Amino acid sequence: MDQVVVCDRRGKKRQGNKGDLVDADELSEQLKLGTLRPVYHGSAHQATLRELARTYRSVVGDATRVMQRLKALFRARGIKTPGARVYHPATRSPWLDKLPRGGTRFRAEALYAQLDVLRDLRPKVKTAMVAEARRDPA
Repeated sequence: MDQVVVCDRRGKKRQGNKGDLVDADELSEQLKLGTLRPVYHGSAHQATLRELARTYRSVVGDATRVMQRLKALFRARGIKTPGARVYHPATRSPWLDKLPRGGTRFRAEALYAQLDVLRDLRPKVKTAMVAEARRDPA
């Protein structure tokens, strides 16, 4: 019976000559002895869930990074930004008025636009991730 085994050799110490022939001989010997551990790739369903989880984690991380950049922009100009009021759309105008016109204000407006997109995207990604997770029998 023919079989294909995908294995992960990271962490294995290798000594001596490291040519392809030596590697092939070593792998065939390990396969014969049954010491190779196959890598589990999971089903296509789990791959979808894994990608959705990565997407959600990325969106949350990106939103956090944008929020930190906004606060840093204000703090660099000596403007205190306690709490989360600086992020709310209803209170943005007074915060933007504290910044000088030009590049600084444009950067803040761009960061607010990014934050708006990420805030709209986050619940959609979370809903898709949770729906896919509920389909998982585990």
